[in-house]
Amino acid sequence: MAESAVKAAVSGESAIDRLDRILADYGFSTDSNSPRQYFLVSTVRENAEEAKDKDLVEACVQKLKSMRESVSRQLFATSLAH
Repeated sequence: MAESAVKAAVSGESAIDRLDRILADYGFSTDSNSPRQYFLVSTVRENAEEAKDKDLVEACVQKLKSMRESVSRQLFATSLAH
């Protein structure tokens, strides 16, 4: 899934731009903090680690850190609703 997107880097594109493009390809806005996007970023990070793309791994880590608090609140609220 996201593995092919990791490999499809555009020449001169920063890792953050690549991550944003990957998210957009899957229909997410760059400012979304949905649990589904969190898991997609996690998957992209795992694939980037396998591909030894250190810049993309770091971009994913930064994105995950910024999303973590919001996603945790959403997951907790969802678990209470069920």
